[in-house]
Amino acid sequence: MSVPGTSHSSTFDTLLELQDAAEGAVTATAIGQVGGADKILDLGAANPSDAEAAEFKGTVVIDVTALAIDGNDEVYDFILQGSTKFDFADTIENLASTELGALEVRAGSGDIDSIVGRYLMPVQNWVAGTIYRYLRLECVHVGATTSITYTARLGK
Repeated sequence: MSVPGTSHSSTFDTLLELQDAAEGAVTATAIGQVGGADKILDLGAANPSDAEAAEFKGTVVIDVTALAIDGNDEVYDFILQGSTKFDFADTIENLASTELGALEVRAGSGDIDSIVGRYLMPVQNWVAGTIYRYLRLECVHVGATTSITYTARLGK
């Protein structure tokens, strides 16, 4: 399916998917899924001889193909989270976020509704001296009747 506003391209590797098209419409707050399971990316070690995590700077590419904002109370906050633990049991940091939704309830002084299209979210996994090796994408829904269809991937 073609996504309007997708003129920005980036390197794409299927191993870097954070949400795949097979998941369809997402109607509640959820971690991005690939193949029906929550997706956690392991960015690996800085070098093979030690376990220290590798620093990464890139972009989360979010392609939105459907977005419900008819009730004027819907907000979708995409949050890239990092952890030093592979299972996200603790040490979870919000590394970057971008908000979509109805203009009536979006944060700040923006005055337009979000639309179907491509959204780019710059990210890095280093915060305050800690490198977060494991990443996942959470989409937090607020509103009476939320529904969003999207794919997402990490790119350089």
